[in-house]
Amino acid sequence: MLRPILPRFARVLVAGQAEPLFGLEETGCSYARGRWERWPDDHADPAREFLHAWWEQSLTHPDAAVPAHQVFAMCAEPSGTLGPWLADWEKQTGHPSDRRLAEAAAEGEYELLGDSLPLRVCWYEHDEEEMRAELVAWLLGHAAVRLREPDAPADLQHRIRLLGLTDGDRRPDPHWPGHRH
Repeated sequence: MLRPILPRFARVLVAGQAEPLFGLEETGCSYARGRWERWPDDHADPAREFLHAWWEQSLTHPDAAVPAHQVFAMCAEPSGTLGPWLADWEKQTGHPSDRRLAEAAAEGEYELLGDSLPLRVCWYEHDEEEMRAELVAWLLGHAAVRLREPDAPADLQHRIRLLGLTDGDRRPDPHWPGHRH
C-alpha cells in the first residue's frame, strides 16, 4: 500500500505536515511492515534514496521542517539499523549538523541514561538492545568529539559521558542529572 502513495507522502513528510494520526512513528512502522527493502530494486531504490536525501536535508538545512532526531527515528525504524544513518551524519560536518547533533543528544539522553533506545522499535525483527548499544558507542566515540564544540552545553557533554558508565556508576557521579527511570 505504501509504494503507490510514497511520492506524494514524501512531500508531506519533508514539509512536516504528517498529522499525529499518521505521524512519523507510524510512518516508520508502515515502512517496516511493508518490508520495503525487499521490494524490487526499481521500487526500493527510490525509497532508500528518499530516506537518505531527507535525512541529509534534516541535518544541513537551517530551516528543516522536521527535527533531525525525528527524521533519524523515521529512517532507522524501517531499515532496522542505525549504521547507514550514523555514517551519513559523520559525513555532514559543520554548524547545522553539529547543532542538530546536540539537539538530538539532548532529546534522547533521558531514555539512553535509562538504558532504553530513544526511538520506537515496533517491528519484531529489530533488536532494540543492539541498536541502543550501537547508538551509545557512536555517541561516546564520534559524537563526543563534535559535542565538545562551543555550541554544545557542558551538562549535555557530561550526560553523554555518563553513557559510558554502568548504571551503578552513573548515579553517584556529580554530573548525574537526577533522572528517575
